[in-house]
Amino acid sequence: MTAACPDGVTLKIAPLKGRDRAGAKARDEYADKTAPCYSWLFDITRGAALCQTEEAIVQLYASLEADDRVDIVRTKNRFNPPLFNGYQDILMNVAVKVENVTHLCELQIHLMPIKDSEALHRSHTVYEYFRSFFLGNSDAVAQRLEMLCKLPVDEANDVDELVDHVLGSGADAKLLDGLCALLTSIQESAGVVKVREAILAEKERAFGAESKEAGKALFDLGVAYGRLGDDYAKARDALERAHPIYEREYGEDSTKVADVFHHLGNAYGGLGDYDKLRDLQERALAIQERAYGRDHTSVALTLTNLGSAYGYLGDPAKQRDMLERALAIKERAYGRDHAEVASTLTSLGNAYGSLGDHAKKRDMVERALAINERAYGRDHPNVAKTLTNLGNAYGDLGDHAKSRDVLERALAINERAYGRDHTQVARTLTYLGNAYGRLGDQAKKRDMLERALAINERAHGRDHPDVALPLANLGNLCDGLGDQAKAREYYGRAHAIWERAYGPEHHLTRRVRTYLAS
Repeated sequence: MTAACPDGVTLKIAPLKGRDRAGAKARDEYADKTAPCYSWLFDITRGAALCQTEEAIVQLYASLEADDRVDIVRTKNRFNPPLFNGYQDILMNVAVKVENVTHLCELQIHLMPIKDSEALHRSHTVYEYFRSFFLGNSDAVAQRLEMLCKLPVDEANDVDELVDHVLGSGADAKLLDGLCALLTSIQESAGVVKVREAILAEKERAFGAESKEAGKALFDLGVAYGRLGDDYAKARDALERAHPIYEREYGEDSTKVADVFHHLGNAYGGLGDYDKLRDLQERALAIQERAYGRDHTSVALTLTNLGSAYGYLGDPAKQRDMLERALAIKERAYGRDHAEVASTLTSLGNAYGSLGDHAKKRDMVERALAINERAYGRDHPNVAKTLTNLGNAYGDLGDHAKSRDVLERALAINERAYGRDHTQVARTLTYLGNAYGRLGDQAKKRDMLERALAINERAHGRDHPDVALPLANLGNLCDGLGDQAKAREYYGRAHAIWERAYGPEHHLTRRVRTYLAS
């Protein structure tokens, strides 16, 4: 293919589509086709041709058509007309002859002035939303389309009203599940919780509180609470109730039980119990490795969470090792530029930062940012999370002005997405306050840290580990301003919280103890 491309055309070859992704695509999209369904996979080998001008596209087509080693099997001109979301390219299937064997490949031909504008109009974001929401065979697509058509959108001014209308209409379980899928896809987590609570109440009435059906509803509700991001106690309670039901129905070594451990561990992590987070993720990992093998994407997700647990518990070397393994699995399965890869890159960058390699952290997080901006657009909450980590990396490298600017951008995104009083906003405020402090603006630092502290205390109570971080930073501020009594008060509270959560020898506990002693 490289030899067949004329001058001025850049060919980029993607990794082979991984077994997990290929299997899922065959099952979800081609199950109703003539068997075997995997014979419809035309993109195991795939690449992109990047053309700077329309003339280059014409030359490329002519060159491929004239080359004896390449047969053009099918061409979709998605410039005329473009896809529903404005996306434009040429999608081509070509048969490439290598040593007397013909391989069917997929080639996307891009006009770069249009390709480069994707981040502005977010066509790929729209495409991925509809692609994921309508994923499946023709029956699944028809069911979801029917669900969308049934929603009383004309009677509602916003999502909350829509949810209330549906719940008050006596809608069946299929419609409610479809509504949850829709709300999840547009990140309306509070609406999902409301619907899941109604589903649980109905399942308990119909089948009993310990039934298999109630167990599934409890699991779904626990996951929904976890996604809400500030009600981990309710997530824990729902999943603790689901756990024995799942073990009874599916067996202790079922991957469904591993899924419960995975989300239950995250709930405990959100509550600051990182020992429990580690233990539950390790139990999930053992089940998944036995069921799927060591290189499955579900294993990678659990490794990522397990790495986070080790990081919280003060073992960044073990965190790094877990995340390196997770990254390798995800890159093989998804390719190097997938959003799943970006999340692991960010976590791995943080591990390297904890080990003192701040330049490596910056490089990894910058790579993650580029992926997330392409995938979600510049103003998505996932981009804000990456920006927060990148701002910290710049601060660790001594570039406090750049740290401030990046964190200001993250704060603006988070406030738009979550409101001014969300814990994600508090996290960004803490780091941004420190950046202002390093630039000499102690008043701004104090205001931001006090605001972050108030948010976290409202969300978690006064004794959560997330409360300790702004406390320690406020202690540092007061210490620098000569207010020793106030500094001792803040340091003392932070020390007590971290010692309870992590033990006396954790690096955060030791650090704040050093501040107290001095």
